[in-house]
Amino acid sequence: MPLEVEIPSLRVLMDSELEEAKWAKVRYEQPNLISEKRIAAICHNKLYQERMAKTYYKKVRPYLFQEGDLVLKKMLSLPREDQSK
Repeated sequence: MPLEVEIPSLRVLMDSELEEAKWAKVRYEQPNLISEKRIAAICHNKLYQERMAKTYYKKVRPYLFQEGDLVLKKMLSLPREDQSK
């Protein structure tokens, strides 16, 4: 992006005391910082999901059904059926 678009007025440019070469360097480094932050966020999210799964699976009891076991089966009505009495 050109400097004129990034910093709209000469007064703002003078107040920031930013040289064009320095500005260009900062602009080229900025995407690298964004990529590093994105990678760090992805790693953090992955670790969080693993911790949550580990906590969940501590409390879950596996159910092993055998043929002939009695189970409760819930009959769901179809969307078009009338729910009134």
